Amino acid sequence: MTKIPSLQTGPWIWTPADLAKSEGWTWSLSRRAIIEINEAVKSVKALNIDLEQITRALFKLPSLGDHFKAMRKQLYQGRGICLIKGIPVDDYSDDDLALIHWGIGTHIGLGVSQSYRGDKIGKVMDMSHTGDTRRPYRSPGALIMHVDPVDVVALLCLRKARSGGESLVASAIAIYNTILIERPELIGPLLRGYHYFHSEIQSTRGNPISEDPVPIFGECEGRLECMYVSFSINRAIKEQVQDLSDQQIEALEVLNDVARRKNILFEMDLEKGDIQYLNNRLLLHGRRDYVDFEGDENKRQMLRLWLKMEEWPRLPKRMYSRKAYDEDGGIPVFE
Repeated sequence: MTKIPSLQTGPWIWTPADLAKSEGWTWSLSRRAIIEINEAVKSVKALNIDLEQITRALFKLPSLGDHFKAMRKQLYQGRGICLIKGIPVDDYSDDDLALIHWGIGTHIGLGVSQSYRGDKIGKVMDMSHTGDTRRPYRSPGALIMHVDPVDVVALLCLRKARSGGESLVASAIAIYNTILIERPELIGPLLRGYHYFHSEIQSTRGNPISEDPVPIFGECEGRLECMYVSFSINRAIKEQVQDLSDQQIEALEVLNDVARRKNILFEMDLEKGDIQYLNNRLLLHGRRDYVDFEGDENKRQMLRLWLKMEEWPRLPKRMYSRKAYDEDGGIPVFE
């Protein structure tokens, strides 16, 4: 019988009101920091090296050391969310902005691949005109609440949509507590987990179905954490690769319903030059649908970076889809 963890406590369990009034997770770049970023860009470009060869030592940002230390603490021991404001995106090309995003990321964690193609920076924008919408973020529709299968996801906003597209964030463990109080009989299915279906593994002729169910909630060194890649679970259900009971289906429905509640869901409108960092073990995220501008050069666009936090304890193997991670249990090869 699965042991049910009791009600959880910790600063990563918050309401939207808590987050809105709390300090320490949002900060703006100083003039000095922007100068250092510009110098770092010039320095690494002169080396003519690949993006993944850029390290913290090469992308020097001396005035921001204390900020990055505080961010790493906030992401793991605090609210689980950080926001940097003030990247002067209009001063740089898209390639330079990808370099900046990666370079800042080296001071926080280790950049890793986002797909079987080895993408290091993902372009989050509407690509429906190309027909390539296999991954949900490539269309303008709403994104249901989920995590990405990596420790931290970072989004740099280059351009906003004409309307909509707001970022949605929720404390996964606040959701757990709510379900435990209101519907404790549904916790068991969430702890036992669900099979995943991975379309990108399928495209490489591998088995797209995870070998074992992946728990949505599980303990990691005494703390309850989350792994809810909802798109992959829903695809598995659609492909009928798992025979779910009524209770298993209801558990997912209740989880999604609780995640949308006003006292759970925090909405933020990322501005041009913002970088949002989220702990994928503690927070769920999603997006409102949006109406875009005409022309690729005007469309809403975010640059996505995935970071592995090497100092964090690794999640238990059962909380990884074996098709989604390499053998060390830490580096994702696709979403």
